[in-house]
Amino acid sequence: GGARVEGRTHADGWWDFFPGVSAPAAAGPTAVSIQWNNAQAQTAVVIPPAGDAADVVVQLPGAMAVTPTTLDLAFVIDVTGSMGDELTYVNAEVQGIVQRVRAATNQANVRLAATFYRDRGDMQPLQQINFTQDVAAFNAQVSQIAASGGGDYPEDVNAALGAALTTLSWSTGPAVRVLVLIGDAPPQQYPDSQFTYREAVRDASRRGIRIRSA
Repeated sequence: GGARVEGRTHADGWWDFFPGVSAPAAAGPTAVSIQWNNAQAQTAVVIPPAGDAADVVVQLPGAMAVTPTTLDLAFVIDVTGSMGDELTYVNAEVQGIVQRVRAATNQANVRLAATFYRDRGDMQPLQQINFTQDVAAFNAQVSQIAASGGGDYPEDVNAALGAALTTLSWSTGPAVRVLVLIGDAPPQQYPDSQFTYREAVRDASRRGIRIRSA
């Protein structure tokens, strides 16, 4: 559709492309260029007008898989009144997650961050913990967050995703970058929102951040 889309693969070599978000007018044969250090390759893919396409695998000559030693794990958590149990769960599970990652990868550098969100008009609509390697300090800060506010069904998910992607100090080098969204309500559609979940998907795809929801 005349659009140019750039992205960064995840640590496993895959890139998540969502045409309906990044290039809504794209359909049919599309040229793709892949680069890794000095190695380059070109291929063509067919983007369907709707639905999922098949995986496309491109092998770059000389490219070697390298296991990253850094994991950026950021949580985006709805902390309105209905989410108190989820806060407790995250606090209880984080240490176990870090231990499992370190057991699987020697010398793993695990960095934790969190963005807590409510809705406009609530006291403290957004609260954040920037990336840290101190698991105990992270858990202590999470334990200070109280679930409150809300009232109507949708919450300001868009503001939370924007804050998590644009203000947290994500790694820029080789790393596993994961953002876990935990909530029980859809985004509140404020007409003046500058950063919506669509921008979040595009930004994460461009920077090699994998978004997971729970």
